[in-house]
Amino acid sequence: MNTIQPSSSAPIHTSPAPSVSSRSISLTNRTGRPKGSLRGALVSSIGEPRIIYYESGLEKKALLCLLARPDVREVREQQPRVAYVDAQGTLRHHTFDFEVHTSNGEVIAVAVRPFERAKKKFFFDELAWIAAQLSTGVADRIVLITERELPRDLIHNAELIHAARLDPDQSADFAAREALTTLDGPIRVGDLVKRAGNHGRSFRAIVRLIAAGTLVVKQVGRINHTTFVESPMALRSIA
Repeated sequence: MNTIQPSSSAPIHTSPAPSVSSRSISLTNRTGRPKGSLRGALVSSIGEPRIIYYESGLEKKALLCLLARPDVREVREQQPRVAYVDAQGTLRHHTFDFEVHTSNGEVIAVAVRPFERAKKKFFFDELAWIAAQLSTGVADRIVLITERELPRDLIHNAELIHAARLDPDQSADFAAREALTTLDGPIRVGDLVKRAGNHGRSFRAIVRLIAAGTLVVKQVGRINHTTFVESPMALRSIA
């Protein structure tokens, strides 16, 4: 039997950190069968690799879009419930779907609901009551995300960014950054890929630069080879 030694340069797999949810999230019902809603988990693509659970397809889309934002530093799901008194004077509790930490130190409590359901259940009023009584130690503000805030192109780009971040490539990232040194205005992603070489690897590296805010997308729509991007440094030099 031949013993195969691992390469010293081979990446070492490490398991993601566990979820920080304040409660257990079951993916099955009491009979052991999958629940009707789309429940699952993904690994955070920012900060420490960590498992984040979601409890619906809409929550998954919202989570991906939150993770894709360059100003977001951490997303936590299902943090401790918040107490508030409703319009009838009844003490109630609410658990937000996500808690978002931004690069400027802001903490945002995020609720995710289908728009029509939120409207029918007077959820807007409920969040208003919670916001009026919310302690600054819990969150700085409350945001409601519905399907109206999640257009298809935004979701597509978020999924692309998430996949690219989870597939780091130092040599491709270096080549992409080198290609930026002579950038003096808007350029198509495809042309930037040609400058950097490595084709598909460079495309994903450019997506990571967009995610980091190193490149700014100059148009609305899906990120692809025809997308125009520009360096914020070039924008500042013009201003």
